[in-house]
Amino acid sequence: VLAFGVEDFETALARYRDAIAVDATHRDALLGQVKALSYLDRPAEAIAAAEHMLALGEYFIGDAHYWHAWNLHRADRHVEAEAAVEQAK
Repeated sequence: VLAFGVEDFETALARYRDAIAVDATHRDALLGQVKALSYLDRPAEAIAAAEHMLALGEYFIGDAHYWHAWNLHRADRHVEAEAAVEQAK
C-alpha cells in the first residue's frame, strides 16, 4: 500500500482491513495491518493481529513473531516479550 510508504498509517490500515475483509487469510494484508497498528502505537490491537497470523501459520511467520514481541515490549509486557523472542528462535 502506497499510504504505508508515505507514513499515512491510518489510510494504510484502512486499506489493509479492506483487503482482509475480502480474504481473511491474506498474509500480506495481515502483516501490513500489524505493522500499521504498531506504528500507530496501538500495541494491544497489533498483538492480537500478530497472534492471529501466528495461528494461521505458514507465511510471514518470522515477521509475525518479530512484530508480536515488539508490541509486547511496547505494551510493557516484557516477560511475555522475552518469551515470544525465545519461541521465535
